[in-house]
Amino acid sequence: MIKSTLELGLTNRLQDFDGMVFHSICDPARNLASVFKRNFPDQWVEYIHFPQNLISDSSVDYLESEYRRILERLSELTGKEVTNDDVNQSIALYNRARSLMRDLYAFRRQNPQVLTTKELYTLVRAGHILTVEEHIKLLEHAQRLVQTKPGHERDHIRVILVGSFCEQPSLDLINAMEEAGLDILDDDFALGRRWFTEDVPADRDGVRSLAEAYRDSSVTSSVKHDSRRHKGEELVAQVKSAKADAVIVSVPKFCEPGLFDYAIYRRALLEANIPHLFVEYEEKMWLFDKVQTEVETFVESLLLD
Repeated sequence: MIKSTLELGLTNRLQDFDGMVFHSICDPARNLASVFKRNFPDQWVEYIHFPQNLISDSSVDYLESEYRRILERLSELTGKEVTNDDVNQSIALYNRARSLMRDLYAFRRQNPQVLTTKELYTLVRAGHILTVEEHIKLLEHAQRLVQTKPGHERDHIRVILVGSFCEQPSLDLINAMEEAGLDILDDDFALGRRWFTEDVPADRDGVRSLAEAYRDSSVTSSVKHDSRRHKGEELVAQVKSAKADAVIVSVPKFCEPGLFDYAIYRRALLEANIPHLFVEYEEKMWLFDKVQTEVETFVESLLLD
């Protein structure tokens, strides 16, 4: 992701953006803002710091101050003062989009033969290029369509997929995994669009509500340290709740947060006697035979066990 983002800048394909905001999802990303400022001095660049100690009483105050700082900088960039009503209106719209995505994910868990992960991922990722209003219409249309879409029973195993929260896999890789025999019940693709697990209050101080939601109502992630929650235990609980057969840990090569968390996941899964498969991929990978073979072998071992 770091290399491709810089490549987009160096090839003048980010000129249509008014600005870039970076944050510290990992050490390379932490430094990318400085690299952009040095290489693109005319580009508006900002960096947001997220709290690293969510059990601290001051974590919400700190994050609120960071949100307000970024909001002030955005107001300077656009020449428009953002009011609390503006923030709450935006929160309400994104609440609707996230609610529709949660519904589609719940439908996919129950009917993976009807709504494939390749299809659902495409629907979610479309939100990165559409306005939120357009994305809501697309998701509402998809929600109506899946109710009448025919499905075909498959001799697949049911899995939870984790590890692909940042550098996104290609559609061909997702398709290769499904064709190899996986029904993916849950995943962490395009996680930012589904960051909050419940609606954010849209009738209060909007910036404060967003800060509180980050601390108390956001998903478990390799790039968010929350000592109140144990990632391994939550993954095991997720597997049991979805009645999954196994876990696929699919991590981009050299992704330190994902690789660090694999050690946590592996121990928890072994202790819970839940089968899992670890696979790596690369951002510009275009041959998927090796991954598909690994998945097929894993599927067959479980089906024939």
